[in-house]
Amino acid sequence: MVLGIRTSGVGAVQAEIFNARYAPSQVETIPVGELSQRDARALVNSLADGLDLRFPVRDYFAGQAVDSPYVAVIGLNLIRRGELTAPLMVDDALRQQVLARYQEIAAGEIAGFTSRTVRQVLAVYAALGPIDESDDQLRVAVAQFVNLELGDLLRLCQGLQDRGTLVTRNDLTRLVPDVLADDILESEAAAGRHATGFVQRLWEAFGSPYDDRLVVTLAELDWRLTHRGGPSIIRPIWASVVERLRNAELVDLYRALRGLRGLATLLPGPFLNVLEELRPRLQREAAARGNAITSRSENPNQALWLLAELYGQCAASAPETLETVLNALWMLCRYDNRPTNSNPDHPMRVIVDRLASIGDMVDPTFPLRIVAWADAHLTQGRETLGTTPMSVMRPFLAKDITRTVAETRRRISIRPYAVSAGWARPVRDAIRATLLREAGGTELRRAGEAVRLLGTAIRQPTGSVGRTVTREEILGWEQDDLATLVSFEAASGTTASPVIRRMIRHEIAWPAERSGSVLVRHAALTLVTSLDERDDDLAEALLNAHRGLPSRRGVPLPELEELQAADVIRLAHEAGLPEDVLEAERSERIRHAVEERPRMREQQVTQVVTRLAAAGVSQMVEELRTCSSDIDAAAAKPPTLWGFWRQLVSSRLELVPEVVREVSRGPASVLDNNLDQLLDAWEVYDSAGLLAWLADEANLRIEIRLVVANAFANYGWTDRGEAFVEQLHRGLKADEPELRERYVIGTHRLLAADPAGTARILRGAFHSPHVLTRALESACGYDGLVWGRNLGKQNATAVLELISWAGWEDHTVQQIAAGIAWTHPVLVLDELQALSDLGGQLPTDVDGFADAFDDNAEVLTRWIIDRVRRGNADSSTVVVSIVMAGNMTAAQAHHLSEAVEQGADISPAAVVSALEDLGGWPLQHPGLARQLLAEARALDDDAANQLLEGITRAMTPTSWGFVNGQSAEINRTKTTAAKAASAETDSDLRAAFRAAEAWATHYAEQLMAEDLEDDD
Repeated sequence: MVLGIRTSGVGAVQAEIFNARYAPSQVETIPVGELSQRDARALVNSLADGLDLRFPVRDYFAGQAVDSPYVAVIGLNLIRRGELTAPLMVDDALRQQVLARYQEIAAGEIAGFTSRTVRQVLAVYAALGPIDESDDQLRVAVAQFVNLELGDLLRLCQGLQDRGTLVTRNDLTRLVPDVLADDILESEAAAGRHATGFVQRLWEAFGSPYDDRLVVTLAELDWRLTHRGGPSIIRPIWASVVERLRNAELVDLYRALRGLRGLATLLPGPFLNVLEELRPRLQREAAARGNAITSRSENPNQALWLLAELYGQCAASAPETLETVLNALWMLCRYDNRPTNSNPDHPMRVIVDRLASIGDMVDPTFPLRIVAWADAHLTQGRETLGTTPMSVMRPFLAKDITRTVAETRRRISIRPYAVSAGWARPVRDAIRATLLREAGGTELRRAGEAVRLLGTAIRQPTGSVGRTVTREEILGWEQDDLATLVSFEAASGTTASPVIRRMIRHEIAWPAERSGSVLVRHAALTLVTSLDERDDDLAEALLNAHRGLPSRRGVPLPELEELQAADVIRLAHEAGLPEDVLEAERSERIRHAVEERPRMREQQVTQVVTRLAAAGVSQMVEELRTCSSDIDAAAAKPPTLWGFWRQLVSSRLELVPEVVREVSRGPASVLDNNLDQLLDAWEVYDSAGLLAWLADEANLRIEIRLVVANAFANYGWTDRGEAFVEQLHRGLKADEPELRERYVIGTHRLLAADPAGTARILRGAFHSPHVLTRALESACGYDGLVWGRNLGKQNATAVLELISWAGWEDHTVQQIAAGIAWTHPVLVLDELQALSDLGGQLPTDVDGFADAFDDNAEVLTRWIIDRVRRGNADSSTVVVSIVMAGNMTAAQAHHLSEAVEQGADISPAAVVSALEDLGGWPLQHPGLARQLLAEARALDDDAANQLLEGITRAMTPTSWGFVNGQSAEINRTKTTAAKAASAETDSDLRAAFRAAEAWATHYAEQLMAEDLEDDD
């Protein structure tokens, strides 16, 4: 016979068992405590087997199962039977079955207290919980609120704990399960459609607009009551919450918004009104502060970035607010210059990933409403800098998508989905109407984006891991793709821009060559052929596109029947071939295309250069400037002028000087970007003429002066003669900081030839770390180890000084320092120590130092001992750790042992202090530890005890990580400590080694236990 008994009933049941004359040996008592998190998840997983439940649902039931497994059993069985139809917090079926289990507590007397008193106490705990058991003041206030003496309240709470209703964990007491807590709080707060006044009294007794947890708890109560047809109870306290947010300083406002983020779900309408009040204020403060450095909580941008998430949740919770939220998010984009790909809380990401998601659609009306909103903004011309509202339509153009779904705490899955062409057609038709208008318009930035989005619309489904795209699926999009091609054709006929026409041609090249629908392929091929017959060659030559279908100019258009017949022949041919043969044929076709395209492009560029050269330099530059500017505005990538300039230099070198002059006389444009290529060609063609032009360089516009500086950096002009070196020196003294820094990069050839002399030149003015790093990288030819090893002492000293200015973060710069360490180790040690003494930024890890200072172990030891003798050991610990890479080698330990043995005036404590940041060295080199301890014992017992403490501290690693409950550093400590202890003859050291082993063993077990508890 098995009896399940609450703690409160154990005494009575044991008495009955005794009266029934059962012997003590016949009775076994098994205490059943709360489930562990792991056991709770296992219970839920077993109950949910076969149910496609989202992770948050399973995680909720697992949390409930820790204290109330019954809730998980009931809830998941209701889901399995299809009887759980409402949100968990307001589902009647779940609530009724759970409350039946707790009827005694919900309606009965406990420990002599009336049910009314019990429910009031429980309601207070439900509202304020979890309650800190150490807060005596709060406990007294609760007693007063429910009209009980403090002792009576404590006895009642103990009775509730005995019945498993109040649970204390980590000194925090709360009411469980949540369903019971919700029901009791609701019944105390409202009677039918009327509020009882309980919440008002509770707020007056315990409330504060600064108590974020209580505000959110009462907001959740309000949400539950209103969803069940009850009264709203939030109004009496809402005004104080709003007033707090209105008047809050930035620090408090940022914290309040984080603490009250649940209101976006529970009270989306009122909370949205508050956000609309706060946003203009934060935007003004952000604009006023500019780039001023402030703490995270004092930065108005941080609060603005937090608003985006809150706005998105408001729209998700109250779909009728979508347009208001979109307007707000779009305004927030003005104040958020962060990249969208690495910041999921970016306002644009909130729109695209949350509100415009097809895979996890918030509301079925959202797609058409979002498209209509974007169209309205485009029509009214309201845009933010750098983007247009068209980008929010991109998710609706996907034909298949993937969703990342959390399955457990440690496992996510990528699930592919195919979009229904029938469902998408109305949305895509609306999008095409907008994109057609924009693609044919005069605003090139908009037109370019519209063309790219139409290109997205015509792409075939791509499939993904675990999903193969079938021919039927491709043909299912045939009519939609044909509609997109009609939009492309209309836009190409409407636009006056050659750039837009060539961009359209690039977008449809793939379907014209490879579409799985022969109708789509023929329609695309028809438009490609028509566009290729137009004289848009300059735009094609400058567009940054080197792949795609070759030009079809002069190539007859095949009839639809010919394409269909060719498909039949191809499929019949491929049907009888093994996969390796098919792959070989595909590879051959690709190889031929790759080889052919550069030749055709070269031919095209040659023709364009010949035509423009014949028209004269002025006309050439004007056409280049116009076309390049159009590409810069419309295309995703800037224009590529390299091929054009190369062909011009190859065929008409004599025109280069005049082209440079013509460009420099004109306004700033994208032509300036690659002009250093022509400058270098001019130097080869007529160096004297170039120098004559450079004599007036100070009067050129700043963009051209920067191009001249680029020529020094990119083409090593300091090798071209003394006149060019003088020009560089003038550039280094320029008034414009940006210009000076470009010239600093151009010193790399001088820096390679004469590091010490060039460093003296660079020392005269401030230069940003970035440009010094660039100069050092170019000087060593990105082979820092070899260059550093070959530097003489004077040059090495100068380079180390430059490295400290530039910073030690760059890998190539670290390699230079490591190379110097091989031949001049003391210079590196002294430079690092000087940087440390000045409070500079030291590197945490330098690639190459470990090998260099192992090879120079004796020199390193002498340096450490010198610091010890001078009493500077404490300040050297960081440097020693850096150069040893956190791990003392056998050679370093050997030389240090010899130095200690031979030096009569060496303090063992100072040596241990110098090694303080080398965690684990006594375990790896116990002989050195034993030797230092013996030297200390020769002094006095106190010195020996202090030294033993220092050695013991050094046995713990300075840092460690862990993955899946395993830490390589902790396990290594355990192993080396055990090995050292087994061989140690000194009893004190052996005890210390055993203690280190015990610590590492315990900590490893703790990591594994925590991992298992958190395991799936």
